[in-house]
Amino acid sequence: MNNKTGKVSVVASILVVIVVVVVLFRVLCITIVPTGSTGVMSTFDQVHEEPVHGVCFHAPLITKIEKVNNKQQDLVSSSRIYGETAERTECYYDEVAVTYQISSTGSVWIYCNVTDYKENTITERMIMEAVRSVSKLQKDTDATNRNIMSAGIQAKIQEACDITYGEEIIKINKVTIGNADFSPEYNAAIEAKNQAKIEAEKQEYINKKAIEEAEGEAERKRIEAQGNAEQKRLEAQGEADSTRIKAEATAEANRVIAESLSEELLRQKAIETWSGEYPDIVAGDSTGMILNIPELKNNAE
Repeated sequence: MNNKTGKVSVVASILVVIVVVVVLFRVLCITIVPTGSTGVMSTFDQVHEEPVHGVCFHAPLITKIEKVNNKQQDLVSSSRIYGETAERTECYYDEVAVTYQISSTGSVWIYCNVTDYKENTITERMIMEAVRSVSKLQKDTDATNRNIMSAGIQAKIQEACDITYGEEIIKINKVTIGNADFSPEYNAAIEAKNQAKIEAEKQEYINKKAIEEAEGEAERKRIEAQGNAEQKRLEAQGEADSTRIKAEATAEANRVIAESLSEELLRQKAIETWSGEYPDIVAGDSTGMILNIPELKNNAE
């Protein structure tokens, strides 16, 4: 019975040893480089030029593999960045975020040449210098335009990376800006300027309206005066036409009466209106003689 127990213990011990060896082998001799990363292998701290990927076997303690992240990474500025525009106006930028990527072909170079590359590949100082450099090129109207500034900062950081690390080592995918604005003093001055402009435009509108009203009143009076003058003219014309028509009617009536009077009619009218008495003076028709009838009658007596 004791022999059997001893044999079981020995077998169990052997199995434990095998498991421990396998685990140690897995831990010390196999490194898995996941998708989106590049393995940088070094032997006695001498880095191999070629990167590795996937499941990698290596000698324990002698060889080690560092996994360099090739996925997109973000670095956000932790403090407000101050700058000035081309017109020397003070401005600031908050939460400037840079999205970048280490290329798989550049992983070995970055690992070998950048101390603490995880923290120092893209730095806040690099972001700050790019922001200030780009803001100096902008007019006041563009310095707080985040689209314009983001594009300029992205290009500036990419240029700095190409100079520092070489082309196609670091790719700057995008830059975003949380907030961009001018200093409070400048904003207060702009607000005052805008208010003054609004007041000036308001006063200009009031003046223009007053001028238009005055011109309208003058035009109304002119039209009214023209209307009155035209009315008077028409009244005078009407009165003149009335007088002319009356005169023409009277003349026409006289003409008709004159044409209707004959010698016999006049004689008849004279007879009808004769009172039976002779006139005192009678004038001749062609000799020019004038007779005084009473005087002749007295002489005859």
